[in-house]
Amino acid sequence: MVLVLLLSWKLEDFCKSSPEREYPNIQFHFFPAFVIDHGLVDPDRHGYQLHASPNHPKSRGHITLNSSNPYDYPKIQFNYLEHEDDLKQTIECIHVARKILGQDSLKPFAGKKLDQENMLKLMRYSKNTLDLKLRLLITHHVL
Repeated sequence: MVLVLLLSWKLEDFCKSSPEREYPNIQFHFFPAFVIDHGLVDPDRHGYQLHASPNHPKSRGHITLNSSNPYDYPKIQFNYLEHEDDLKQTIECIHVARKILGQDSLKPFAGKKLDQENMLKLMRYSKNTLDLKLRLLITHHVL
């Protein structure tokens, strides 16, 4: 079962990354626009985006106080992808997103990807090698 929510300017979807999953573990946000920095930057072109992320991450961060002054910002440690399963699911998200974006129904609207050169390099690898490359790419940019 797939749950789809249509909000004023984006579409949300929840799905399973594989039949083995009991519940939907991926959350998608489809933007029928080219969104930069949460909409704070005016794009110089048209486009669409599909954001994907694990729906129930196992990694846990923490918040601590910097001082007893209530006006001081707290220290926030997110610990993104600290749990191995979160990284595994993030890679699964990428595979499902690429499958969705590769559908024939979207081809008339698809133009050049923003990072097409690097994506073409990644597409040459086998699934296992691609997973390893994605793991390195994700951890380099997130951790």
